[in-house]
Amino acid sequence: AMAAVCGTPFLALEYQPKVRDFSESIGMGEYTISTAEREPDKLVGLVSSLAANQGPVRALLTGEVTKNRERILQFSHRVRHHFSSIHDKGLQGE
Repeated sequence: AMAAVCGTPFLALEYQPKVRDFSESIGMGEYTISTAEREPDKLVGLVSSLAANQGPVRALLTGEVTKNRERILQFSHRVRHHFSSIHDKGLQGE
């Protein structure tokens, strides 16, 4: 998660389904490998692919993280607005 926030391409080791879910949500699904896999060649291939495509992967990652950050901020704003209007209505009723 810290690599994603910094816009640093990474390989994710899927030890729980939530790791793949997170990776896919920011466009890094293809760079996720299950810890149950026992194929060193696949891991080396992913590392090589990531190294060869660092620039485009970084751009994709930065764009996806930015979009997700904006969605979270918009949601947060709507929640705050909703609760402040409830609070204001409560004060008017007193």
